[in-house]
Amino acid sequence: FGDQGSTIIDFGGLAQGPISEKPERDDQAHTVSILPDGRILVAGFCNALERTDGRDVAVARLTPSGQLDTTFNKTGRLRVHFGPSDDFYFRAVANSLLPLADGRFYVGGFISKAGDTLDDDFMLLRYQADGTLDTSFSSKDSPAGSWLGRAYTHTESVQGMVLQGTSVVLAGGTDFAAVRILTSGAQDTTFGTGGLARSEGGRAHALAMRPGGGLLLAGERQDVKIGDKTYGALKLVAYTKDGKLDSGFGTGGVRELTAPTDALNLVDVSGLVVLPDGRFLVYADVRAQPVLLRFQANGELDTSFGTGGLMRWSETKLAL
Repeated sequence: FGDQGSTIIDFGGLAQGPISEKPERDDQAHTVSILPDGRILVAGFCNALERTDGRDVAVARLTPSGQLDTTFNKTGRLRVHFGPSDDFYFRAVANSLLPLADGRFYVGGFISKAGDTLDDDFMLLRYQADGTLDTSFSSKDSPAGSWLGRAYTHTESVQGMVLQGTSVVLAGGTDFAAVRILTSGAQDTTFGTGGLARSEGGRAHALAMRPGGGLLLAGERQDVKIGDKTYGALKLVAYTKDGKLDSGFGTGGVRELTAPTDALNLVDVSGLVVLPDGRFLVYADVRAQPVLLRFQANGELDTSFGTGGLMRWSETKLAL
């Protein structure tokens, strides 16, 4: 695979890189998807010019053997820049990929203005199988091939996408925000309330579909009061397939895990998998140590799993 087991994908830049010995800037991969034929889609961001925090979306496709797939955008790579070519006023980052059966694929993430102000908005792009932008996907006030969200909360970021028929639901960020986008590129205003599902407080880091088409988001709150102390805690939110809080899950669709105390001071959720029977697994870092939790379909901790519902790896403090 690649060069002795690894592949380095460089999107170029101004400074000479220590490995490539060519001009490069910081590039980061945030998500990967294995296609049915074994090819590999990777997405994240590449930095813009020196002395700026502007970022461009970066997408690459590799062959199963780890070589750049030159049938994809002719080079195996594509860079998505928002704004004029000489203007690096925007940060645009990809966090999630969703391949379609016909070879097209969605790229989800966030876009914000460069600078110190925190105001990330949902970003969704759709591409043809060969890496060309699908300009039939369009929405009002967004460039062709994209849907850009409004400022629903302080920070929205596509941390996961699922298909509902031909529509795509995307979610993540502050207040567990979720929206549904039609195949045309228009936002579905029948979803949630006026087109937005949300649960105030905390931030979602993962999305999965539940049996029956409902949606599950996992993340955390860092401001949960227990007595006179403030803790971080795992927060789970279940929506119906139409973006309403699911009353059969937790309390009014929300479950905040404040016990056992071992689950407090949650730092980060990085994985969510829903099992065929509705139970689900959450992977997180708690006190800088990795933890795997299993829950019943209704949001209750499955105490038959591990120790009281948790598996810990106490021998490592690495964030996996």
